[in-house]
Amino acid sequence: MAEKSYELQSGLYIVTSPALKPGSFIGRDLVEDHSLLPKRVVILPPGVMAPRWIVESLGKGRYKLKVMGAPTCEIDKKLFAILIGAESEEWVVKYRPNHDAYT
Repeated sequence: MAEKSYELQSGLYIVTSPALKPGSFIGRDLVEDHSLLPKRVVILPPGVMAPRWIVESLGKGRYKLKVMGAPTCEIDKKLFAILIGAESEEWVVKYRPNHDAYT
């Protein structure tokens, strides 16, 4: 019997966490300045419409992630969306069966 693959397919996803309050999602901050500086990715409160993330599979558990169409990168160990002049970083995403979640 073939082992089940937990690799994500390229597509649109909603990002949340079992550690969050029900109805909370991960996305760009609700209030952003109007500059083209990088935008924070934060926990959104319950009741806010979940943003769609674009997940591009690169194979072997590697992905490019975009939120609200903007590529993502790490700055000072935090997740940001980059509005201009950057490609999305490559991210490693793994399925965690003990949490039934991807990290």
